[in-house]
Amino acid sequence: RRATVPSLQHPRASTASLTGHALRWQLLLVMSRFIPVGQKRLTNVTVVRYKRCGKRFEVACYKNTVIAWRNKIETDIDEVLHAHTIYENVDKGVLARREDLLEAFGTDDEDVICVEILNKGEFQVSEQERQMQLESLTKDVASRVADMCLNPQTQLPYPLATIERYMRETLHFAPNASRSAKQQALQVVKQLQASGAIPIVRAKMHLRLLVPTKAKEEALQRLSSLTADGGEKVLLLEPNVDSGDGANVEFGDRAGESGGGGGS
Repeated sequence: RRATVPSLQHPRASTASLTGHALRWQLLLVMSRFIPVGQKRLTNVTVVRYKRCGKRFEVACYKNTVIAWRNKIETDIDEVLHAHTIYENVDKGVLARREDLLEAFGTDDEDVICVEILNKGEFQVSEQERQMQLESLTKDVASRVADMCLNPQTQLPYPLATIERYMRETLHFAPNASRSAKQQALQVVKQLQASGAIPIVRAKMHLRLLVPTKAKEEALQRLSSLTADGGEKVLLLEPNVDSGDGANVEFGDRAGESGGGGGS
């Protein structure tokens, strides 16, 4: 008995000719049997690209996780990477060759290479991820302002919610992703002081230094130069009870109340 070979034709197609629908079905079925072994297609991912030694390497990450990883908010790499796999092209599903990995990174350990690509590679930020980044930056700026300032009438710091409200309603603050949170916090403090909407001053800065006894005079001179502009200072000297060979120097700079000194 002759062995029968299954037909690839659509059941409704005639043996003489195929309809357009049946032909497409047949072609798809045939093509599905020839998917290249070196390809692994992924969709709905964020691609981080990194060029090294003239070659391109890519990793596929879950949406909205790369910035959290770089900001140390997310520390579990398994929650960031879609797979511990290095690609030459994620969109086409082409895997990077082992020879290229060894040439570019000196190792074929994909876990190590994934971390380097995540930290140094480029990626396109989605609108949702960009919004999350700006919201996080705004909260960071407000937190820094609350930490470095206080109410001069009560000598107490303002609640974070109060600072956020004045930033939003009085200053109409818009975060700038290209500037650090500390730079923007210092600017916010100056703007709040200029607006007069809220009594606010910089908190005093306190330094505690441990210096050898023989270097005490030099340390005092250097500390005094910090308040050469007329700010008040308080110096407290006491022996170092731990080792007995030095002195603890506590230095309070009250010039910070004018907005020119202090900070975290």
